[in-house]
Amino acid sequence: MRGFALGTAVVALAWSMAAQGVEVGGVALGDKANVGGQELVLNGAGVRTRAIFKVYVASLYVPAKATTPAGVLAKGPRRIQMNLLRTLSADQLVDALVDGLKDNNTEAEIAAVKAQQDQMVATMKGFGEVKEKFRPVFKALDHHALHEHLPDLPDCDAASVSSWVLAQTRAVLPAVDRVDLFDSNGAGAIACADDALPLSGL
Repeated sequence: MRGFALGTAVVALAWSMAAQGVEVGGVALGDKANVGGQELVLNGAGVRTRAIFKVYVASLYVPAKATTPAGVLAKGPRRIQMNLLRTLSADQLVDALVDGLKDNNTEAEIAAVKAQQDQMVATMKGFGEVKEKFRPVFKALDHHALHEHLPDLPDCDAASVSSWVLAQTRAVLPAVDRVDLFDSNGAGAIACADDALPLSGL
C-alpha cells in the first residue's frame, strides 16, 4: 500500500483499492461514517502485519473518495479507524504504526510529516492510561448477569448498556462522548454524551 501520509490532525491513508462496505481481516467495515454531522465514505482499508501476525485493520473515511495523499488531505473531516486483531500495549501499537510508515514511505515523505507523526504517537501512547481507567467498567460487565450485578441498569438491551457504559466511562474519562455497542453485525446501539445516564461510581 503506497501513499501513506499523516494529515495535520489525524493519520490519513490513501489506498488505491476500491472501497465499499467490505470485510477486511475478518472485520466488517461500513461503507459510510458520520463525523461532526458530515457523512464520510470508506476510502480504503488494509491489514497491518508484523512477521506472520495480523496486528490491526486500519480504515480511512473521507468526504469524497481519493487516490492520492493530496486528495486525502484536502480540507474537510477525516476518520481513521483501527480495529485491533491482537492484544497490544500502547508501545507495541506505536511500533506497528511507525514500522508501517517506514515500509510505505520514503525518508523525505516521513520527514515532511514528522510533527504530525509525533503528535499521533503521543496520542497513541496515552491509550495505556485509557485502558487502565476503563478496566473497572469492563470488569463490571465481563462474565456477569447484568440484571443482578448492576442494579442501576434500567434494562439489559443494547441501548441501556451502551448508555451505562458511556456514563461510567465519562466519570473517569470525560473526553469520551460516544459508545458504539453491537450485539451482532449491524445490530446494536450508539450512546452519545447528550443522552447518557447520570454519572455514578462503580
